[in-house]
Amino acid sequence: MSEVRERATEAAAGRGDPAPARADPQLDCEVLIVGAGLSGLATAVYLQKSGIDDVLLLERSHTLGGTWRDNTYPGCTVDLPTIYYSFSFAPLFDWSTFYAPQSELFSYCRMIADKHGLTGKIRCDSLVSACRYDAAANVWITELADGRRFVSRYLTVATGLFSTPNLPDIEGVERFRGKVFHSTAWDHSYDLRSKTAAVIGNGATGVQIIPEVAEVVDRLDVYQRTPTWVLPKPDKPLSPRMKWALKHVPGFAYLLRQLAFLVIDIPLYGILIDHPRFRWLAKRLERVCVEHIRRELPDPELQAKMIPTFDFGCRRPTWSNKYYKAFRRPNVRLVTDRIARVTEDSIVTADGEERKIDAIILATGFRRGERHTQPTIPIFGKGGQELEDFWDAQGRQAFKGVSITGFPNLFLTFGPYSVNSLSFIRMMEASAFHIARVMRAARARRANYVEVTPEAQARDQELMTRLSTRNIFLHGQCAGALPADTLKAPRGGLRPRNSLASWLEQQTFRLSSYAFARKG
Repeated sequence: MSEVRERATEAAAGRGDPAPARADPQLDCEVLIVGAGLSGLATAVYLQKSGIDDVLLLERSHTLGGTWRDNTYPGCTVDLPTIYYSFSFAPLFDWSTFYAPQSELFSYCRMIADKHGLTGKIRCDSLVSACRYDAAANVWITELADGRRFVSRYLTVATGLFSTPNLPDIEGVERFRGKVFHSTAWDHSYDLRSKTAAVIGNGATGVQIIPEVAEVVDRLDVYQRTPTWVLPKPDKPLSPRMKWALKHVPGFAYLLRQLAFLVIDIPLYGILIDHPRFRWLAKRLERVCVEHIRRELPDPELQAKMIPTFDFGCRRPTWSNKYYKAFRRPNVRLVTDRIARVTEDSIVTADGEERKIDAIILATGFRRGERHTQPTIPIFGKGGQELEDFWDAQGRQAFKGVSITGFPNLFLTFGPYSVNSLSFIRMMEASAFHIARVMRAARARRANYVEVTPEAQARDQELMTRLSTRNIFLHGQCAGALPADTLKAPRGGLRPRNSLASWLEQQTFRLSSYAFARKG
């Protein structure tokens, strides 16, 4: 498992010249962004649109792209219509289908960096180990694992939601002599043809992987702990006529984005944040999913194992027209018994059955809500207080999901209570707009120090708490979907606002929520 962990979180040491250590630090840049995935790129674009060009992005890997660089597993696609999963400032691209594959989304990231002049501002192979605020100089000092450091006035941490693979603690897996890899570190040099493989996990990633692997292996065992609600996927290639209309008909792309918002985002997010009012819709979607299962799977016993017992929305649903069909293949078996241990060449389940295998594929998702997973690095604010310690004491919170009292000149792109849409793109843009707006205000005031006031943060946290009383985790039947402690604890992730309301919040909050000053 140690080899899997290294591959899944691999980040080479940086190769640039070290920043000189001085008692009076000199700035390497005005704004340092940690992470060159979509959220880091969006923040840099919005800053440049605001006239803030002195920006550097640190990327732990060999190139930009984040999620769409790392996830190259077979069948990897976006699970929302691509026109909805693209930035408002770059909605058009040469998409091949309504649900673009990984390769096109990775190219989309590179296109954004090139078009907006960001490619030369990205420092790859730069693994950040810690970020520290120097109050005397009013700067952020970002330390890298290779000993380099960067000094900046402002710091934005854009390490994303899907940065830390969840590697299950399974007894004996380190003794397995076959191949083991996580979906984020797919080994394309390993030939699965004529092999016996096991896929552990059947969330959104597993739903995409399983049909593709089933076509090439001799036998595939799918280990399911919890079933997933899977909707039919209305996917088809984009016709030449549609591509022409997107490029040449004024407002057409914008109209499709808003239509997707109305049809997808508002109803499904309503199920999450106002479950009592939208329970009828959740039940209707459950019926659609059950009908989908029964159409695709003729075996009633298999149907029963794959129909969730929890409400639609307790876990993120997904879309597929191929997933259930895979289980009609004679070489695919569903295993619902708990994994007891792994031997040198097999998986043994709690019922005592041993299944010989050549490869184990971990489609087990990502760690979230734990220390140093969101963001992924230690951050030390005023007085040396570590951000995770602050959250442990005060609860996970951030003003509008972006700023935290006690951590001046620091912004997060995916802070607590920032998740406000099924389209992460809309969340990224909302946070990026917030950051650029605050920095514009600082420049207008000739300030170089900004910090959200304790009163503003407390009001925002009180609002989140008050508006979260009708969410699905309190009013839905979610037992079995998530660990019991997760359901009971404050989640600090789901913002009780749809993406339109959140976008308006980021444009209209009072700038007096921040203290502006000139220091250092």
